[in-house]
Amino acid sequence: MKLKNLKNAPIEIASILASNGTIVRLIYDDEPSVLVNKKTISLSIEDLINQNYIGFYPATETGINSIDRNTFIIINLEDFNLQNTDSNTGCTGAIYITTDKAHCLLSNNKLRLLELIDEIETALENKKLYAAGKIQLTSVNYVVFSDFRCGYRINFRISDQSNRKAEL
Repeated sequence: MKLKNLKNAPIEIASILASNGTIVRLIYDDEPSVLVNKKTISLSIEDLINQNYIGFYPATETGINSIDRNTFIIINLEDFNLQNTDSNTGCTGAIYITTDKAHCLLSNNKLRLLELIDEIETALENKKLYAAGKIQLTSVNYVVFSDFRCGYRINFRISDQSNRKAEL
């Protein structure tokens, strides 16, 4: 039961990202003018998941190759620390973002993935997750997924406080 609340974190992170109009436009709208011509895109979190704009599968070359979207997000929980001395269960994870060469450059000489990183950081940094504790973004790393696709890994940490009652 130590993972009780943390198990819900990926969907909650996806929900936060899906509720941000700029993030949705950056992953859904392939036009270079996506940040200039701000179209309203009405997609639910379920739509974004079902259409493979947001996923929860491992970010492997095989998994990346099977996605037919130009730009998408993968959310993974990776390491759980079950032996913390402060009764909290710690967890680290990553949000992978990727696009293909044809869709990386935006109008005004901006890069789609860097704009996406900035918007994800704004949406998530120190956000209190209902399912667990506060999410903290720790770093961003460049990742090569395959011969034709690269992207970034946004590393995060969350900690779930135990709900044990104080003993007197």
